[in-house]
Amino acid sequence: MVRGVGLGESRAALVSAANVKSAAIARILEGAADSKPAWTKPILQQAPPSHAKAATRATPAGILGPLRVGSGSVAAHARWEDAMTCGRTAGEASRSAATMNGLSLLGNGSAALVHVPEQSGSLTTTALDRRGDSSQTVASATVKAGRIELAGGQVRVRMLQPPSLVTTMSVRGGQAHYEPAQIEVSGPGIGTKRLDAVGEHVDVTLGPDRHAAEASTLGLGKLRPGSPLPLPVIPGLPQVTTPSVESAPAAEAGTKLRISLGGMREARKGHAIAARATAIKVSVTRTAAPKGRGGSGYQGKTGAVALDLGVGLMEAASVAPEPGQVGGSAGAAGGLPITGPKVAGLAVGGLALLGVGIAAVALSVRRRRTRG
Repeated sequence: MVRGVGLGESRAALVSAANVKSAAIARILEGAADSKPAWTKPILQQAPPSHAKAATRATPAGILGPLRVGSGSVAAHARWEDAMTCGRTAGEASRSAATMNGLSLLGNGSAALVHVPEQSGSLTTTALDRRGDSSQTVASATVKAGRIELAGGQVRVRMLQPPSLVTTMSVRGGQAHYEPAQIEVSGPGIGTKRLDAVGEHVDVTLGPDRHAAEASTLGLGKLRPGSPLPLPVIPGLPQVTTPSVESAPAAEAGTKLRISLGGMREARKGHAIAARATAIKVSVTRTAAPKGRGGSGYQGKTGAVALDLGVGLMEAASVAPEPGQVGGSAGAAGGLPITGPKVAGLAVGGLALLGVGIAAVALSVRRRRTRG
């Protein structure tokens, strides 16, 4: 089983009561790969001082195990005005992005098991917003993928509208709002189906397939989970439960795909809220026929291998000071919240922090045995 590998990771933070008040960070590969330092090395920009332009870096195309990634770029932009500290000035504080010009998994180009021919990537921002005489922090995340081809082009997924996750928080309260992606699924024998509501899905049976057969021995090659970005952890955040993996229904013999729209999960605890969403979930399951029915199973068992992909993994969290915990040293900034991403853990001990995190594509390979 391989988990914890992602592509196109970007995170942003706003921290009003700390030496570093705004920060943005991004990288192409959320994982460990000694041979691809340009993919794993993050780009970082922080303020003050405020920066007029973003820090940017081009990333090369390359191959790593079963993964092929086109050229891309990462960008991080951090800005800060002194008046933001006390909430008198509104505006964007940080922005980060990671983009890739095409990617393929298990194969090359349109013949791959998974092929994203168009530009894909992630974008996160943090900002201060004025609402009357008070301020609130706003964290936003979105992802773009254009077109996704599966099983050598037998199934096509087009993203018609990107998803978005927005978290806001002030001393009066906060909320997490999620807009699901709108996608179109098409292919020979399945027509064209549109999905635009959380939980909607399409199941496609492909029969025996070369790519899925290769997946039966697939790890992720030289890909392995890496360390998180070098950011501190937020104390006191509620835990967002992780749903169990949703597999495509087992085929009698062959390959089945399930494409579904994920929803948002959130948790609240006092003046804290955390949220997580996966825009598009793709599950590829290959099942071999049991022994005695022309298959290669062992003693009546069917072997199943599954590849799970999440397109648009977004996380955001917000923590506001509990009543009576706001100190006077921050002045009017005592009315600002503490917010940040649950997993990446952008946080400091100040009274105002905003963060958000996103991975454009997450990869997971799992194996199981089911009895026929």
